[in-house]
Amino acid sequence: MSKSKVDYLKLVETNGSFIFCDSRMVAEKFSIPHARVVRTIERNKDKYCQGVQRKPSDISFNPIFIEFQDSYQGQNFKAYKMNRDAFIIIAMRFVTPNAIEWQKKFLTAFKQMESKISQLEINEKNQEWIETRKSGKLIRNTETDTVKLFIDYATEQGSSNAKFYYTNISKMQNKALFLLDQKYKNVRELLDVEQLWTIASADKIVIKALKDGMERKLNYKDIYQLAKTNVETFAAIHGKSAIPDTKLRLVG
Repeated sequence: MSKSKVDYLKLVETNGSFIFCDSRMVAEKFSIPHARVVRTIERNKDKYCQGVQRKPSDISFNPIFIEFQDSYQGQNFKAYKMNRDAFIIIAMRFVTPNAIEWQKKFLTAFKQMESKISQLEINEKNQEWIETRKSGKLIRNTETDTVKLFIDYATEQGSSNAKFYYTNISKMQNKALFLLDQKYKNVRELLDVEQLWTIASADKIVIKALKDGMERKLNYKDIYQLAKTNVETFAAIHGKSAIPDTKLRLVG
């Protein structure tokens, strides 16, 4: 069995609030031929629903299977998307050790994605969060502009990888301030109001460190370390916090 860390959110997909997994991914992770997974779906789907929905937008009941066509090396084949209930119905038919291990991981993935969507919906209805996010975006834009100047500065000093500072600085801030148990496409969309103010403060710290370092004509590596040290000092005083959807999983 694999002991490597799993990026659970890569196991499932979303279409609006509809969360589903792909029969091809299930076959791959279960180490089972895809044709066998499809046969299992087709033997069981009509026991639990009246036919197969063929469009993600046409969702009238659960569990749901969505049929679609794919191709590989010029050969067309049928595949299915399944929501959590449909996945459980199919997954329980496979009892190999590898399948059982990945059943648990897929169910964790569904739960994590449900928590993430729930948090996004909560934030979108919270006026205080909306206003705080707008303010944070203005500060973030200033930070992005400052990082661009810093990248040009580092490149002039001979850095061949300066373009990665956009990503590296963001990762540094997130790692210092938050308890991260997975990768997030845009972690700021999941933060609560207090966390948005916290990350905005870190943005300001980075802006000041980069500007001060460039004004003092410091080496670009030293400037980055100055920004990193200042953010980590702030984080040590403030403390780390869990991402809201992580909080939901911890208490669930």
